[in-house]
Amino acid sequence: MEWKVVDGICPTPDSMQILKVTAEGDLKFLIWIKSNLEVPLNCMLTPVIDGYIANHDKGHFVAIQKAVPYSLSEWEAVKMAQHPSHSVHINGVNLGH
Repeated sequence: MEWKVVDGICPTPDSMQILKVTAEGDLKFLIWIKSNLEVPLNCMLTPVIDGYIANHDKGHFVAIQKAVPYSLSEWEAVKMAQHPSHSVHINGVNLGH
């Protein structure tokens, strides 16, 4: 299944990127990846025999570490965990610092 990267979180301290991706049929996932290069927004991830490649570039290998169905609450929680200084507002209440 080919995925389009629609949002992402900069690499974590362990060099993992967390991406929000979409696939044909309005499927959405959150994926944790390791790659030899940073995966940019609007990039297409294409399956190959031993993983994925980014934008059909065989030199830009992407290894999927984890994939879960997308949910807004999980995406917001992941973003807060990676960037705790960012504020989150729910019903007008500031939940950040």
